[in-house]
Amino acid sequence: MALNRLSLPLAAAIMMINASLLLEGCLEEERIALLQIKTSIFDPNQNHFGASQLLSWGNDTLCSSWTGVSCDPITGRVNKIVLYNVRGWFIDPSMAAWSRDTSMGDWYLNATLFLPFQELKTLGLRNNYMAGCVANEGFERLSRLNKLEYLDLGLNNFNNSILSSLKGLSSLKHLFLDSNQLNGSIDTKDFDSLSKLEELDLSGNEIQNFVTSTAGSERSMGLNKLEILGLSFNKFNDSSLSFLEGLSSLKQLNIDNNQLKGPMAMKGLCELKQLQELDISHNDLNGLPSCLANLTNLQVLDISSNEFTGNISLSPIGSLTSIRDLNLSDNRFRIPISLGPFFNLSNLKNLNGDNNEIYESTELEHNLIPRFQLQRLSLACNGFGGTFPRFLYYQQDLLHVDLSYNKMTGEFPSWLLQNNTKLEELYLVNNSLSGSFQLPNRSHVNLSRLDISRNEIDNQIPTEIGSCFPRLVFLNLSRNHFGGSIPSSISNMSALDIIDLSNNRLSGNIPEQLVEGSLSLRVLVLSNNHLKGQLLWRSFNLAYLTDLILSGNQLTGILPDSLSNGSRLEALDVSLNNLTVRYRDG
Repeated sequence: MALNRLSLPLAAAIMMINASLLLEGCLEEERIALLQIKTSIFDPNQNHFGASQLLSWGNDTLCSSWTGVSCDPITGRVNKIVLYNVRGWFIDPSMAAWSRDTSMGDWYLNATLFLPFQELKTLGLRNNYMAGCVANEGFERLSRLNKLEYLDLGLNNFNNSILSSLKGLSSLKHLFLDSNQLNGSIDTKDFDSLSKLEELDLSGNEIQNFVTSTAGSERSMGLNKLEILGLSFNKFNDSSLSFLEGLSSLKQLNIDNNQLKGPMAMKGLCELKQLQELDISHNDLNGLPSCLANLTNLQVLDISSNEFTGNISLSPIGSLTSIRDLNLSDNRFRIPISLGPFFNLSNLKNLNGDNNEIYESTELEHNLIPRFQLQRLSLACNGFGGTFPRFLYYQQDLLHVDLSYNKMTGEFPSWLLQNNTKLEELYLVNNSLSGSFQLPNRSHVNLSRLDISRNEIDNQIPTEIGSCFPRLVFLNLSRNHFGGSIPSSISNMSALDIIDLSNNRLSGNIPEQLVEGSLSLRVLVLSNNHLKGQLLWRSFNLAYLTDLILSGNQLTGILPDSLSNGSRLEALDVSLNNLTVRYRDG
């Protein structure tokens, strides 16, 4: 008990000492070490980006106030150092942007400068053009930093030798080596001591496969705690991906933009029962394994830009009941317009099936009710969709819809807007819609982009279109059969940026409200109509207009040669009208 009584004042004294250290600033040893790091990077004669970050270093005794440095609030010890883009970047006045100073060459780091920071948890050295470390002063010297969990070496010039130097950092949980110079075969033994890794990013290199140094054949990486693995933009070419075996905790795998070809054997992939996100897009794969249905926790699947074929109803995708985001675009699947094969995917929110083959569904599929409520739907294809599918009548949460290039028939689906009050973007380009352009019964304040160009819609543009869609930014009604005059209510669209009403049968004058009141308008295209009347250039608000296309009408008036003075006009076409050009004297 006496010992315990004595330990109380001793503990209090220690706390007071720590508090005084914190009030005075960081530990002197760590402060000196930080200034040594600054000296090794900072060049006062160069206008480098790093200078702006490191100028604060040394101006204050409190290290936690230095840019890129964080300290523990209790002990005052440095626990985070982030030095992103600190070397070799400068302001290029000619470009008004940051540029790389190639004259400085590569940087070879003295990693021992970080040894004094015994409480360091995070070290970020991204985008500094490091090619390696000073001889015998590499990352292998940092094995004593047993609290280091996060190391970011991305966007540098490290080669394969960096991996062996990291073996001693057994406490690492997050390692980023993306966009370096790793290439060829990577020895899986280099990761054996990094058993605590939860996230590994090797994307943006030129890695072809993982091998063992003894047998030369592929084997598991042995990282049974790894949850996120980034291998995008490499040169992997074996679709079996056998090195994935043993990664039992993996939740996210990105191996898009590689050179995977042929059918997916995936003997390693199908055992990843915890997998939630899978991106194998932009390869040359052509067959989905049936065991893909085993991945019942999968929420995000991107298999776009491959060579997959066949009817989607025969694929294992319909069994992935946890799927939320599904990207099938740029393949050769046959997808029914009814989306019947996906009706049981109750968690599905976002579906992209662009550039596949869309075909007419059976009447039975049309009458089924889906379990999903979509937010984003894109089926822009060169297919034949017939009438609008019935499943759309049951959707109420849509934000984005693109059914372009499907030869859809019928009238404009105003009911789609009425049922989905949050809808922001609607694209129905190049279909076979006809009849009148019927607006929804009430104002639709969330719609920002509407494109129904290249259809057969006729009659007049509704006079109340401006009040119905007051927040439109983009409006394209071109290449239809609209007649009558341009509604003046379009000027109520205060955020309108681009409007294209070309290639219709519009007549009458250009409303002054349109050219005067649309302060944000950049692009105005009214060509190939029957517009007439005198063109009063003083009415045009040219403050923001970059493109003004009025050709192929019956407009009259005088076109001043000084029209572009003081404006931002880049494209002006008023040909095939009855305009007179005014030239300056002399």
